[in-house]
Amino acid sequence: MGKLYGLSFVVSLITAYVLSHVMVMSENFFHYSMLSTGLTSAFWMWLGFMMPVQITATIFGDKKWTLFGIDTGYQLVSIMAMGVVIAIV
Repeated sequence: MGKLYGLSFVVSLITAYVLSHVMVMSENFFHYSMLSTGLTSAFWMWLGFMMPVQITATIFGDKKWTLFGIDTGYQLVSIMAMGVVIAIV
C-alpha cells in the first residue's frame, strides 16, 4: 500500500509541475495576478483534461454519477489548491 501512496504522490508532483508551467505562461500572456492565474489555469486544466476522462470512465465503466461527482470534485479541489499554493510560493 505504501508504494501506491508513493506513486500517487509522484503523479501529483508531476501535475503540480505542469500546472506551474501553464501558470507562468498564462501570467506572462494575460498579465493577471499570480493567484488569479493559478485558479483560472487550474480550472481550465480540470475542465479540459481531468473532467472528460472522469466522464468517460463513468459512462463506459457503468459507474454511478454520484461517484463521478465525488471523484471529479476531489480532482477539482485538488488542482485548485495546487494553483493557490504555487501562486503563494
